[in-house]
Amino acid sequence: MKTQPNIGNRFLAGFIDYLIIYTVTFVLIFAIGAPNDEGGYSLDGAQAFIPILFWLAMTVGLESGLGGTIGNSLVGLKAIPLSGVNVT
Repeated sequence: MKTQPNIGNRFLAGFIDYLIIYTVTFVLIFAIGAPNDEGGYSLDGAQAFIPILFWLAMTVGLESGLGGTIGNSLVGLKAIPLSGVNVT
């Protein structure tokens, strides 16, 4: 299966996805984080895994479960396996 290169769309999709990931991460840090000695906030212990799990869900989970991330869906990209057969 031959596809057209979509570098601009791929960049835009990645930008959208990571904008969402960073926004949620910063909101989580300020909402449930503890103030630190440097005047900022930080997540400690098990709470530090929440942004990592969110990142995994946004990238790997959506890509494998729905065939694309939110950014991919917004710009019209769809992941195609090497076999060329999409199950979704």
